Amino acid sequence: MYAVLGRLSALLLPHQCVSCRLFAETTGLCTACWTRLSPVTAPFCQHYERGVYAPDLLIRHRATKSQGGLSRQARKRNLTGAFIPSPTAAQTLRGHPVLLVDDVMTTGATLQAATSCLRRAGAGEIRALTIARVI
Repeated sequence: MYAVLGRLSALLLPHQCVSCRLFAETTGLCTACWTRLSPVTAPFCQHYERGVYAPDLLIRHRATKSQGGLSRQARKRNLTGAFIPSPTAAQTLRGHPVLLVDDVMTTGATLQAATSCLRRAGAGEIRALTIARVI
């Protein structure tokens, strides 16, 4: 039954690639757009002279419980003091811009806690990039 409904919905509402908007087999990117993607790796940050790829600047200093189901204030409390800068962060960050990457943003509590830690460590401008936003 579900297989029939799935095929029927694909006929009535076909998937489209989020990049080129052509019809695709699944949600997200079509095969052609997926194969054109380039992963962001260390050289890109130096190729554009914008900074240094340093995924280890923050250390999760304190284990936290899952943020799922917590209110905005509870999420903020849960993350207070959770991050500390790595021992080399102050040297690496001093006045440099930072692009903070997170997978999913719900209330922004994780981004806020990480940003506060980076500011205390001497980072310059801080921008955030999230892959998904809970609405």
